[in-house]
Amino acid sequence: TLRTTVLDIDPAEYCATFNNNALGALLCTQAVLPKMLASEGVVLDAHSKGVAKKGTLLYTSASAAFRSTATSAMLAAGKMALRGLSQSVAKESGKQGIHAVHLRMDCTYESPRNQAMFEANGMGAYFSKQSEANKLAGIEALAEALLARHSRAPHVGGALTWCDWDPENIAETQQVVLERASAG
Repeated sequence: TLRTTVLDIDPAEYCATFNNNALGALLCTQAVLPKMLASEGVVLDAHSKGVAKKGTLLYTSASAAFRSTATSAMLAAGKMALRGLSQSVAKESGKQGIHAVHLRMDCTYESPRNQAMFEANGMGAYFSKQSEANKLAGIEALAEALLARHSRAPHVGGALTWCDWDPENIAETQQVVLERASAG
């Protein structure tokens, strides 16, 4: 479980959680950043200051990236590392046309992976109740938020890449983002 005291954290689970949150984003960044930097990009307007905009890297995170609470050390460590990674990418690549953004998304998404995680932790009934009451964030809402963040600023252009540790969320969200982008 992600919520446990420091004394009860299993080191293997700690490493897996850290890798899911921080290492996964690093590997995603290393996979896409060279292609983004090599692209021609586009100079959009005066805000661009002559720099071709080549795309946006979105790193979804949580409040744990800013402050830890009792029993959240395992999650917070990875989220804080993720935030540091996004800041480094922004500083290293910003003047080359890459927009890197750390987004705090404090919610639970309704996805098969999340449902399985809740069930594995004895909280399946809670997840179902929240789902039936429409209290979980939908993948469509996530896609809308990501697309809105990418297109909100007039000086941002190019490719949109989302670095997240949940491949199910990514695949489903990418499909919705592509549908919205082509419709809009």
